Amino acid sequence: MAKILFLASWYPSRVDFLNGDFVERHATAIALVHDVTVIFVSKDLQLSDKLYEYEYEEKGRLKVYKAYYREFRSRFSILRKVVSQWRYLKCFHRLFLKTLRQQGKPDLIHLYIPFKAGIYALYLKFFKKIKYVISEQHSYYMPASNKYEEQSVITKWLIKLIFRNAVTIHTVSQALGEI
Repeated sequence: MAKILFLASWYPSRVDFLNGDFVERHATAIALVHDVTVIFVSKDLQLSDKLYEYEYEEKGRLKVYKAYYREFRSRFSILRKVVSQWRYLKCFHRLFLKTLRQQGKPDLIHLYIPFKAGIYALYLKFFKKIKYVISEQHSYYMPASNKYEEQSVITKWLIKLIFRNAVTIHTVSQALGEI
């Protein structure tokens, strides 16, 4: 039985209970055979009294850790983005260390929706030597959507780096896989 860590950019939460419900179903199915831990982090616009808040739930072999962080307000958009990304990655790191202490090192990381959780997957690959696979189902990368092309140079570079360092990439369609 393998220990699989899901790093999910999307997952049902109090912020959006339908966001990433397919990720939840996939993790639940894999947990029938393997030990699965999910880490999900989200900005919570309703969080005002605390900087961070954490939730945990366990369903058999499925363990789900969720973290929420407070929005940083500033009139400087670059500062808002940098602080937000820092809080996001800090939550991932705290939850990863917690799962490491409780369950040991995972055998594999399953990355759902490469950006933004993929930044932390890169860290785990390079510094903790844990390989990751990617599942991607979004039309974001399809030429017709033009969403990918609208991103900044840094974002596109990070997305390419995340994809290049995956052991394998699973897509829901052949057309998406050929991009």
